[in-house]
Parts: sequence; C-alpha cells; structure tokens
Amino acid sequence: MQLLKSIFRKLTSKSRFSERAMFLCKTGDLENGQMKEVLVESVKVLVTKENGSFHALGAKCPHYGAPLVNGTLQNGRVRCPWHGACFSTATGDIEDFPNLDGKLACYTVSIDGDNVLIHATKETLEKPHEARKMVKKSADENRLVVIVGGGVSGGTAAESLRVAGWTGRILLISGEDCLPYDRPTLSKKMDSDPKKIQFRTQEFYDDNDIEVLLKATVTELDSIAKSVTYKVGDSVKTVHYDAALMATGGSPNKMTFLKGHDASNVRILRNPDDAHTIYNESEGKNVVIIGSSFIGMEVASSICQRAKSVTVVGMEKVPFERVLGAQLGGFLIKLHEANNISFKMEAKTEEFKVKDGKAVAAVLADGTELPSDLIILGAGVTPAISFVKETDVLSTKDKCIHVDEFLSTRAPGLFAAGDIASFPSHYSGSEERIEHFGHAQNQGRVAAQNIVALLTGTEKVPYRNVPVFWTQQHGKSLRYAGRCNKIENVLISIQEDAKDIKNSKVLAFYIESGHATAVASLNRDPIPMEIAEKWNSGAKITEEEAKKYLE
Repeated sequence: MQLLKSIFRKLTSKSRFSERAMFLCKTGDLENGQMKEVLVESVKVLVTKENGSFHALGAKCPHYGAPLVNGTLQNGRVRCPWHGACFSTATGDIEDFPNLDGKLACYTVSIDGDNVLIHATKETLEKPHEARKMVKKSADENRLVVIVGGGVSGGTAAESLRVAGWTGRILLISGEDCLPYDRPTLSKKMDSDPKKIQFRTQEFYDDNDIEVLLKATVTELDSIAKSVTYKVGDSVKTVHYDAALMATGGSPNKMTFLKGHDASNVRILRNPDDAHTIYNESEGKNVVIIGSSFIGMEVASSICQRAKSVTVVGMEKVPFERVLGAQLGGFLIKLHEANNISFKMEAKTEEFKVKDGKAVAAVLADGTELPSDLIILGAGVTPAISFVKETDVLSTKDKCIHVDEFLSTRAPGLFAAGDIASFPSHYSGSEERIEHFGHAQNQGRVAAQNIVALLTGTEKVPYRNVPVFWTQQHGKSLRYAGRCNKIENVLISIQEDAKDIKNSKVLAFYIESGHATAVASLNRDPIPMEIAEKWNSGAKITEEEAKKYLE
C-alpha cells in the first residue's frame, strides 16, 4: 500500500510540473475585440482575441483581484474595471499602474484546427501573477542611486530600477517605520495590519540587493554636491549619489493657524499608527472631521458605524465640488446622510475650544460649536520638500518640484515623482501636480527607467498617462478618469435607487471646448476605463458622443 501511495505521489507531482496542451475554447467562440473567462483544470483563465490572435492570461488583476473580464480590451491591452491598471495581452507586463504584485501570468497558445489550446502546467495555472524579472547588483558596478521617500512612488522606483537593468547600488531612505505599503487602504480599512498591506517583505528587498533604510529623516539634499544628508536616531550621515529620485509625497495640513490645533485629541491621517489611533478612539465618540474631500469623506465612511456621531465640516457647497461638481457632490451628501453622517457646508473653522488639553468643540466662523471627543483633520496635504536645498537649478518657490517630461529636474542626475512633482501633462497640455496612488506608481517606474537611461546612455522614456483615481465610500467605489481643471459643463445621469441609495447608478462627463476631458461613475463599470483607454490611444470624446453613454 505504501509503495502504491509513493508511486501516486510521484505521478501527481510530475503532472503538476509537466507542461501539456489543454483545450481553451473554439476559434469561433470569440469575435475580435472580445474576451472571456474559461475554466482550465478548475482555474480561471482570461482569453482575449484581437486581429485574429488569441492570448491567455491570469484572470484577476494583481492589484485588488478584480475580474479582468469585466474590464476593457483595446489595442493589445486589458484594463482593469476597478482602478485602471493595464496589462499587455502579449506578455502580461504591467503597462499602467496601480498594481501590487508584478505582472499577469501569460500562457503559450496554439491553434489546432478550430480548437484554441493553452500550454501550461497545473502549477503555473495556479499562479495567475508573476514577479517581474529583476537583475542583481554587480560586484563591479558601485555607482549609487538614492531614493528619498519610502512611499508607493519610491517603492515602485526601487523595483523598477532592477527591472530596467540597473546593476549598481540602490538606497531607499524612508522616514516610516515600515516598508513601502498600500497607503490608500488607511482611510478605507483603518484597522489594517501594516504587514498585510506592505508591497514586499524585507526578504524581497534583500534578495534583489535593494538597501532600505527605515526611520531615517533626510535633513538636506544638495543638488550641486549631489549629496543626501540624513539622520537616524542621533547618527547623522551623508552619501553622494550618481542619480537620485525625490519621492517624499505629501505632509498633511495640520492647520497650525487654528487655536487649539495641538490639543491631544486632534488627529491627522498619514501612516498606519494614525489610522489605528483614529479607528480605536472613534468608538462611541462624537467625531468632527475638518475637510470634505477624499481623506475626510473616506474616514467618515470608515468610522460612521463605530462613532456616536460624525459631522463633516467643509468650505464648499457640497463635498468634492471642485473635483466632481455640484450635482455629483450633492448625491454623495445623500449617500453619507443615509449612513447617519451630518454636514456643515460652506463653513469655516475658527478654532478648537480646549479644556484640560483636549478639544471639546470645533467652533465655526458663524459661532456654531460642534461638540467633539475626537477631531480629525482632512484638509489636504502639501508637498514634503523641506529637505531640499535651494539652488539656481532647483527651486521650491512654488512649493513643489518642477520636472520635465522625463521627470528630471534641472539639476544633473536628480529626478522627482509623485505628489511633489509638477510636470508637463501630455493629456491636459498644461503643468500638473497630481496626488493619486496610480499616478505616483506610474511616475516612480518612469523615473526609474530614465535614471537607468541616464546612467547607461540609453534612450529616455517620456511620461505619458491618462489620470485615473477612485474613492471608496460605504462599500461603493466611485471611479474617475481624465482631468478637468475648471468645471463648467457637466453632463450627468443619476438614477437613484429608492430602496438603497448605494445601488444608484451615476455617470458624469466633464466637457471643455466641446469635448469630454473627464468622466466619473458609480455602478457603471467599465465605462470610465473604456473611456480612459480611448483617451490613451489619442481619441477624443465629443459632447455628442458623451451624451450617448448617458442614454
């Protein structure tokens, strides 16, 4: 009996690692431009067809696991329906972030008569995502690339340097006490375990020869001397770089101009400790949130079932008015009010009334006092660039870092990416500074590619991207693609669900000079990503075409 079991195990193990051809679908099952999910060995595989060619890929997005079959297929790219990540159908490679775990598995496909066959092993089928291939540090290459900032842009850049072939040293300097992580989760799932939202483990960085320095404060970057000075504890060190990337993100506005801003129960949200503190302290409390944009509204959504009361104070007429317009902002107020959240809009905070070191009320300019056990500041961020030494070629007078289309500053060998970088947008045709997760990842990768190009004498890559972002509130995601800097003409359809407002369907197009420049939606997937992919290919959406989507 033991002998039989041994033989069976060997046969089973061999079959798992032996590649074989398996039936995928019939050639006539898909028209050009279509994709479908197929079960192969009880594993879901995504099949695509364009120009008569079939491709087989992992079926779920490596970001948050969205079924890619519900996304869009255009020009050899699959775009995720949830957050806009794009993957090459030919290789599975990531072409547009956000993404947390490498590339899609890409399987060999062949045609036998009218049968489409997939060539894979059981083991490869069960791994729908693959790590991107990286080089190791070379013993004879000692030039140094320094990354200042351990957020999503810096973390992505560190990996992308190795993917792009950089064999020299990489030093990532982070002020955080944990490895690069999925920061947007903090306002949506505030009790998240930091280790579970990290992009990579320490072992990953060690294996790929990426030096990560945590709890380090960069005190000065001197672009003339090409040096970075940082402090860890009482120790101060200076390193000289051959190329460097600044990717320090934003610092929350602490509203230091307000009396009482330093009370012990006034909180900001920036890191996992902040999130856990807010989550724990909100239980059974009267919470006042200052700010009615993304952070404020997402935090309100996250804690409304725990808190005794939640009141949001905003300066606009409705939340998100500047970004989404009055009508969509008005709908979002209804969504939040249905979850017992109160609003004080067109309101200015005058001070926080403090007693025994705690803020007991937020006082508005009209004299209204909002009783508070906990106050959360969600009033935006400013670029974290206080460490930058002013020079003739590197200025922070606009409170940001200006870069060219390659994300390079005027200082030799110095790049910037993410929240701190103001760049020439090929999409809008104007100078932009964008504070979105996927954008920061995309810029981290492109900056890394151009650092390698600079150091190896190869061709640089311009930054080209259609902005995509999302916000999750009360279990629903509002998706947005494009960019509208001045809201004047909004085409909008709001189909409210009388039984449950969360099931309402919303679609809005933002029109400038007769063309749609942005689109937002709730429960209307995959329209925003379909539009984003059209814009990515250079197409324009006229006002008349936008109206057809609303019908």
